[in-house]
Amino acid sequence: MTVDGRSSDALHGDRDVSVAVCSADAYRGAEWVPVPGHPHRLRPHGWVYLRCHGRLVARLRAVGTERREVRPRRTPMADDDAGFGPGRVLLVDPDTFEDIGIDLGPLASRQRSGLRYLRATCHGTV
Repeated sequence: MTVDGRSSDALHGDRDVSVAVCSADAYRGAEWVPVPGHPHRLRPHGWVYLRCHGRLVARLRAVGTERREVRPRRTPMADDDAGFGPGRVLLVDPDTFEDIGIDLGPLASRQRSGLRYLRATCHGTV
């Protein structure tokens, strides 16, 4: 599969994912989101939810994945301005960015970092 002329790894799963970020606004208009490892269970054109402060705060549609040598941060970090270093990114469609507000409740304490798989109903309930 190619995305804008670039090679991309296809998605094969049946779920959506959430990724911890410092600020959802930093990903408004973004074409990629950093992820730890390959999201094997992410469905084609699934939602990538941005998770911040115990809530799902925004979402974008997944396009594919690819490995990148350079993954700059979108928000300034006091101790590290080298970025995320080489690794996997989720390619997303920037035109699908949507603000949402889903409180994770008691699950929030287990959702602080890393990639989390989600399932949504046809009505959008996660």
